[in-house]
Amino acid sequence: GENEICAYFTADRKVSVSGLRKTLSQSLPDYMVPAHLIQMDSLPLTPNGKINKKELPAPQSEAVQPEYTAPETESEKKLAEIWEGVLGVKAGVT
Repeated sequence: GENEICAYFTADRKVSVSGLRKTLSQSLPDYMVPAHLIQMDSLPLTPNGKINKKELPAPQSEAVQPEYTAPETESEKKLAEIWEGVLGVKAGVT
């Protein structure tokens, strides 16, 4: 596959990835805008105080992570609960 730029960052509050991408695209050429923007509470460090690249989470395709939609009906809630138990991730309704 192609290589893609992935940017890891920290911030005092939750940052809108789409807003950040839009801001970056106003001052950078398209090929320099990161394909993945990952906000973290803190960056992992080595004992020498450098960023530990091996501990950074792997970027995941945005196509695999649709926006979360909470279940509303009892059936949706029960199904989401089952999928969460099976997959080990928060399950929503799409």
